[in-house]
Amino acid sequence: MTLQVLTIGRALIEDRKDWVQRRYETRDGRRCAVGALRGAARLMNLHGPQPGANTILLSVAMSRGFNDIESMNDNSSHRQVVSAFDEAITRARQS
Repeated sequence: MTLQVLTIGRALIEDRKDWVQRRYETRDGRRCAVGALRGAARLMNLHGPQPGANTILLSVAMSRGFNDIESMNDNSSHRQVVSAFDEAITRARQS
């Protein structure tokens, strides 16, 4: 479940034009990292936050020197945010 949320979340922002900073989601469907996790959960018909996916992505953000996923998203390049998802996906596969 956690792996799927992370994988779908990554796919939602994989294209630079689908990613946004300083807001969770825009009317035209662009998302930040947290918005992508929420969108993935909605696509999977899951209700509420997905603590597993959030925890793993947060641990990646913290390992990069950020206090939360939002500040990582807002102070990183698109490539860095996608690579954070890649790292989180790797960690989820290993656990």
